[in-house]
Amino acid sequence: MTLREVVLKAMDFVGTVDVSTDNPDGNKLISSARFVCTECADRYSDIRDYFTAHTVDGSIPFSGFPHDVKTVLSVKKDDKNVPFSVSPTGIFVKQPGTYVIEYRYFSTIGGLDETMNVPKNFGLDTLAIGAAAEYFFRNGFSEESIVYKNRYDNAVKNDLRTIKAGRLPSRRFV
Repeated sequence: MTLREVVLKAMDFVGTVDVSTDNPDGNKLISSARFVCTECADRYSDIRDYFTAHTVDGSIPFSGFPHDVKTVLSVKKDDKNVPFSVSPTGIFVKQPGTYVIEYRYFSTIGGLDETMNVPKNFGLDTLAIGAAAEYFFRNGFSEESIVYKNRYDNAVKNDLRTIKAGRLPSRRFV
């Protein structure tokens, strides 16, 4: 799913909006869709990555990571977990060496035609309704914003609900 698909679907709820780059309303709708998609990706998905770092003094700064770090899950040296501490600027370990760090990171929603990293169970309609709610909120339409926010909250609950297979007790015929 791309951001453009979400924006085009949100236009069904909002009405026709010129989505060109020089139109303020179009920029608001794109910004609203980007905000909702980023919020869903950060709140409801578990985006992980691994980073290999070499340290001489025991400090591994976050600035060297390819993504913005949300939480550090583990630090390993030679496939063994090692104790570490986390500060706002990086990770600290006791010994120098090469470490493999598993971490969660914040998502980034790129251009209009890039594939987004949102959870698979979120549908296009859910994200478009959220984008419409945010668009109405930013434009000061409070009643429409409340209606679409309630629809969005219900859609998120439904998308997060998983259907578990029930267990039927074994039956015996007499």
